[in-house]
Amino acid sequence: MRNQHICALLSPLKLSRLEQCEPLLSHFLCGFDSIGPGDTPPTVRVPFPIQLTVSASIRNELRHLVLGYKMQSCGGIWPLEPGDNLTIRQPTGMSGVAGAIDCAWAIGPDMDANGEDGPSPQDIQLEVSLTVNLPNGGGSVGEGGCHQQFLKVYNGPDQNSPTLGTYCDQASAVNLVVERGLFLEYHADRYEANSTFNVSIKYGSGCGGKLSYPYRQIDFSEQYKNNVECVWDVESEPGYHIGLSFLSRFYIEDSSGCTKDYLLVQQRNESGGNWTDLQRICGRAPPQQINTTAPFMRLIFRSDADVVGDGFVAKFERNCGGTLYATADEQELTSPGYPGYDKNLMCSWTFVPQDPHAAGVLVSFLQFDLEQAPINVCPFDNVTVVTRDGNDHVQQATICGVKHNHEYRARQSIDLTLRTDSSYNGRGFRLVYSTRLCGGVVSETGVVASPRQHTDNKLPPSSDCYWNLTAPEGHKFTIKFELLDFEGHSNCAYDGVEVFAGAVPNERLRAGRFCGCITEDLPTISIGSDRALIHSFSDERDPSRGFRALVRVLRNCDEHIQINNSARYVFSKFYSQEGYDPNLDCNIVFSAPADQQLSIEFRSFHVEQSEDCHKDFVELRDGAGPFSELIGRFCGYNQLPTLTTSRHTLFLRFFTNSDINDSGFELTVSSIPRLCGSPEIKLESTGLKQVTLGSPSTEAEGNYDNGVACFWKITGDAALNLQFVSFDLEGPDASGNCTADYLKIYNNEDALMVERGFGSELIFNGHTSGLNMLNYATEHVYCGSGKPDTYYANAREVYMKFRTNGAVTRPGFRIRVSLDSDCQRHYSGLQGRVRLSETSDCDVYIRAPANYTLSLYQAELVFGSFDCDQENMQVFDRNNQSLQRVCSYVDAGKSLFSQTNELRLHIKTGSYLSTLDLTFLASPVEAGPGCGGQLYNTEGIFTNPFYPDNVRNNSDCRWTIRVPSNNRVLLFFETFNLGSRSTCHTDFLQVLETDVVTGEEREMRRFCGDDAPRVYKSQSSQLVVRFHKTVNYDGVGWVIKFSSVYSNYQIPAYMLGAFDAAALG
Repeated sequence: MRNQHICALLSPLKLSRLEQCEPLLSHFLCGFDSIGPGDTPPTVRVPFPIQLTVSASIRNELRHLVLGYKMQSCGGIWPLEPGDNLTIRQPTGMSGVAGAIDCAWAIGPDMDANGEDGPSPQDIQLEVSLTVNLPNGGGSVGEGGCHQQFLKVYNGPDQNSPTLGTYCDQASAVNLVVERGLFLEYHADRYEANSTFNVSIKYGSGCGGKLSYPYRQIDFSEQYKNNVECVWDVESEPGYHIGLSFLSRFYIEDSSGCTKDYLLVQQRNESGGNWTDLQRICGRAPPQQINTTAPFMRLIFRSDADVVGDGFVAKFERNCGGTLYATADEQELTSPGYPGYDKNLMCSWTFVPQDPHAAGVLVSFLQFDLEQAPINVCPFDNVTVVTRDGNDHVQQATICGVKHNHEYRARQSIDLTLRTDSSYNGRGFRLVYSTRLCGGVVSETGVVASPRQHTDNKLPPSSDCYWNLTAPEGHKFTIKFELLDFEGHSNCAYDGVEVFAGAVPNERLRAGRFCGCITEDLPTISIGSDRALIHSFSDERDPSRGFRALVRVLRNCDEHIQINNSARYVFSKFYSQEGYDPNLDCNIVFSAPADQQLSIEFRSFHVEQSEDCHKDFVELRDGAGPFSELIGRFCGYNQLPTLTTSRHTLFLRFFTNSDINDSGFELTVSSIPRLCGSPEIKLESTGLKQVTLGSPSTEAEGNYDNGVACFWKITGDAALNLQFVSFDLEGPDASGNCTADYLKIYNNEDALMVERGFGSELIFNGHTSGLNMLNYATEHVYCGSGKPDTYYANAREVYMKFRTNGAVTRPGFRIRVSLDSDCQRHYSGLQGRVRLSETSDCDVYIRAPANYTLSLYQAELVFGSFDCDQENMQVFDRNNQSLQRVCSYVDAGKSLFSQTNELRLHIKTGSYLSTLDLTFLASPVEAGPGCGGQLYNTEGIFTNPFYPDNVRNNSDCRWTIRVPSNNRVLLFFETFNLGSRSTCHTDFLQVLETDVVTGEEREMRRFCGDDAPRVYKSQSSQLVVRFHKTVNYDGVGWVIKFSSVYSNYQIPAYMLGAFDAAALG
């Protein structure tokens, strides 16, 4: 029967002492089924008369019961009077007994059958000392090994009393103080001549002993003697603590510091087992209540040879709750009775830092299982948590049910209140608390994660966490980030995580610092030593989700291989007919002299095949470390093509799991002269001002070759721009991505990161941290045959990489790189962007094809003077007629809609022009000025025709906006006013995108009337803006800026209007 209460009621066998109402061993047969071969049947040993009642019924399912009994000449009832002494030893004269020996003793004061006229239970106090030597055939010491013979001790008159212990090998004396009497059971499978035990009992003094719940008082109120030492150990169940208070008269000889007679109160630490002092007491004034924070209390009374006092009366209570002081070491707390808890509990704990300078307190639930409520609130059993970070920052949460890895932290204190009702219950909880809010020691493979707030599951403010990584000698660490979501900053100065290749946070040992939101290609850092450090930090603003990383401890298999000029190196470390080893993560760096490149030829390749190579793989990167540009990740059995680096270094990573292995791979790495000329070019205003770069070809005017990799770094003493002279590469794949042949342009790169892998200068800020609204994506990838517009680096340093991996070859590209300060510019084509800075008087010429009209849209124009005669920009047509004159400062969207295909911009300045940034667009004559066109750039601006004037006509204009293939289009609506909503069916603006699967054009957004859109981010690298209006249109119009952003760019909340927030859900 599973329910103990029902079992006691329906038990087929009931035992009771004569003339006593309470049954004896009411759960004696609960859970008993049958006796197997070699099993010992359930046995009751009693020294007094008992009554047995046997009942069979359908409910107790009794089918067969055999009872046996025997009497042996040992044991008995031993009445005591105050002051009596008694010794119980092993029974004698038992050598002739065949089989088991079973004895029982009931020891206590003489009481009549009804328990009248005798002492009350709390007045019965027996001092017990026992030694036991009962061999058990080599069995282990302790209760679990006492099978063949044992002595069992109860704190009371029979087996219904609490068990104090089961002994078989106790050479040193155990001293106990029991109340309500003493009951002993002795069992031996057979007679053993060498078996002995000795139990000494004294009825009286009360000096020392062991107290268990329910507690008796310690009445030490008669004048105590000189040179006395008494020790009382008081225990409670897990989850409770003990309260001590004093009653009546209190007097212990007084002395300075209580150095003479004293009472010392201690508590025992649950985890370490050490006793710590709570209070030393003497004099005539008893202290206020003393509470432990653990379920163990000890009282030690000592007196010297001088003055004696009247003593004390001590009262104990079993309590739950109290104030707990957190330290840097974790301490554990369980709910009362864990696993399980009592009904109608009300327990309150307060956790505070012991050190007032500590950062705070952390409470982490290791297990949490309370009665689950059928609704969202917790009306039954629950825990209420109150966190206090200060007087004005208090938060409260009430939880129930089952929770996993739940934790709370606070700077000041944490209150926990457990409430249980009278119905069902769960297991309770087990928690640890400390002032170490995060961090720790990592010495084996596992997951490390930044701490989380219980309120929003985000990184707590002002956190500062260190994880010390320690591995055996000859091993290394790999740290694979699975989540990186921090506040972005160019130097990761606010929130972030950093990794050090050593035991201390030394800048020279820093392997990398990360912040921002990184969702794709999360980094894996390899630390080639047996010590490392992870540091996570946050400020008080803009909380984020933090990081999570898998830390693996692996055998160190990293290498660095130097290859001389024009030399070849055969690498076969991971090639074996028996198969490569499992659980590898090896980093191999090949390097050649700086004027060389590296060619990689695989001679054999057999690596376990898997989808996306997520099991075993070989990864190659164009540089010296894991953050260099990816050349490819390879697995399977196909022969790989010859590959080339653009630099003089190659990073190879070989990763294997614990599953299938294969023969591995063998490759040859060769040092070869550079294919693309000098990798570093410097432009100067007083020297070389311009350079033309292009794709290399083995034949004059021919197509580029396969397997080509080129790198150029161009620097100047002014900002740089790149003008595409010609451009024809293999086109993108079906998803619009440049996966085969491509040209990559970017305006910042950490040379140490690429050349040396990573180091103290690596600060990785993700792809979403641009501070300027139009400065989101700094890396742009081009392919196909559409000639892009001029690329403005917005910096004095720009990088170009060209790589061919596809089977198709094309004519390639030519790009003219020049300084922005070179103002004499000539532009041609259907669209473009003009950006000038740090220049003086100059002319800019723009020419579109015949039968097109040019429109100008100004994003920014700022002069150093407000005098329009001194500084201005004037626009002339092909007949040198002035069409527009602007000066000082203009608002974004200032436009010019001409009737010509040729314009000249004359910039006059008495100082240096601060900024000029405009977009030009050519529209077919039949469409009308400014009505539609093609824009292919990294950023720009355009408006509706004739903005802000309302020209009453019917028109339907389409603008195709395209950015580099690795980016998305971000539209920002500077101005939007389409007049009355009554014309929404005829006057509207649409944002359209093409479905990459079906090829169909879909409407993504539609705006009209008084709508107030702010931003829109495309799903691919191209979109269409369509504006349809009629003669009934009565609006002012719109101004749209566009820019290229990364695919994982998250639009900041401040940029979203109510309309956009609703559209995004």
